[in-house]
Amino acid sequence: MTVLEQIKKLSEELSPEEKRHRGAYLSAMESSPNRRPRDLHGIWKDGFPKDFDIDGALREIRGEWQKEVEEIRQ
Repeated sequence: MTVLEQIKKLSEELSPEEKRHRGAYLSAMESSPNRRPRDLHGIWKDGFPKDFDIDGALREIRGEWQKEVEEIRQ
C-alpha cells in the first residue's frame, strides 16, 4: 500500500470533528503569511502544448466575458 493510499484509508476513518480539524489544519498551511508562493511554471509546465497561444486564449476569454457583460447590461 502506498503512502497516499494509507493516508486516504486513515482519512476515511476520521470522525466528522477530526475531519474539520484536518481541513482547518490544511487550510492554515496554505494561507499562512509565511508560505512561499508556488512556481506556477513548474506546476503547469506539462499541462499545455508547447505551441499553446496563451495570449490568444486570454483574448478569446475576455471577448466572451465582454459579450456576457453587454448582454446583462441590455
